[in-house]
Amino acid sequence: MTDYRIKAYLRSTNTVVAQKDVVVGSGSRSSTITGLTQGTSYDMVVEALNGSTVISVSARVGFATTMPIQYVSANITSFTNVRTRAAIVNWSFTGDVSAIEKFSVRRNDTADTWLSSLIPTGQATFSQEIARGADSQWWLIVRAHYKDGTTRDSAPKQLPKSGSSTFSTIASVTAVSAPIGALPSNAFDEATIETSGRESTVSLIVASTPPSLTPSRALTSVFSNEFEDLLASSSSSSSLEEAIDLIAHDVDVLNRIL
Repeated sequence: MTDYRIKAYLRSTNTVVAQKDVVVGSGSRSSTITGLTQGTSYDMVVEALNGSTVISVSARVGFATTMPIQYVSANITSFTNVRTRAAIVNWSFTGDVSAIEKFSVRRNDTADTWLSSLIPTGQATFSQEIARGADSQWWLIVRAHYKDGTTRDSAPKQLPKSGSSTFSTIASVTAVSAPIGALPSNAFDEATIETSGRESTVSLIVASTPPSLTPSRALTSVFSNEFEDLLASSSSSSSLEEAIDLIAHDVDVLNRIL
């Protein structure tokens, strides 16, 4: 016998996809074969050779290469047993727990404040009690630390006040409503914003659109020095006294515009 030949068969097609010769004189009884695909099933055989002649062939041994790591984040599902200075954070994880070194619960309002850590077991859901300041409503994340050094953070959720088991997400505006009316240009309306977060409404002060103010023909006549057309220009006036009253009204309107 002069050497060995290692062959890898793709199980689904029974075809040789990789092979390697190992010289007996090296004294080695193990070798690494390359050219395989992750997450694939193979059969391996070792042939004993004398030159180019196959002397014997080993039995086939099946194996599968490992899948590449799918880096996924944890998901905070709830807060329970919420107290003034403590609470339990619950989360789930859909990735390969065997690839995880630990989980850490973190406040995201400071650079690096870790509240607790947990070395996982072979499960999909986890819980960890954390200590907190007096009813502090921190935004929290759960960080998954993979064994190869990769980290993934959950979406932040707000720790509620004591006695509550709900958490908040960042609100998004769903509707805005405000009263409709003709107000002066310096007036304001109070609008209501409905959000999808923990708070249902938020007050907002917004400027109103100024109404359309147009002087009558009587005022136009005065400014164009058409006094002789004063009475004719106002369809609502039947006397000079009524026309003067109308002019006074229009001057007040003009002052509001200016």
